[in-house]
Amino acid sequence: MKKILLILTLCFFSCGSDDSNSRTPQEILSDMEIIDAEINFMLITSCDDNVECRATAYGVKACGGPVEYLIHSTNMDMDRFNLLVETYNELNAAYNEATSAISDCSLEVQPTVDCVSGDCQVVGN
Repeated sequence: MKKILLILTLCFFSCGSDDSNSRTPQEILSDMEIIDAEINFMLITSCDDNVECRATAYGVKACGGPVEYLIHSTNMDMDRFNLLVETYNELNAAYNEATSAISDCSLEVQPTVDCVSGDCQVVGN
């Protein structure tokens, strides 16, 4: 049931992309908050090896580039995770456009991550 609800929710957000111009910034922000909560709920950082650790671009700055990088393990449903992140990023870009957002335009450098003591962590940046 939870998977069906997630699929319907994601379809509502992404399938209606032609309709995004008629949505208010508050509606877009609300959708972003729902997806952010789902991402944080499923995020796993536990690992056995460096190859399991990733840093995924998350959010979209008004002048381009990610807001941050999520540090995580591949020991989770990566297809679902990637779909949620993609949808969140698309909504964030729509929110920026709807609000004529500005940002500091600083470049967020993708961190190097490794498995340290069984947990994916940023190293050396």
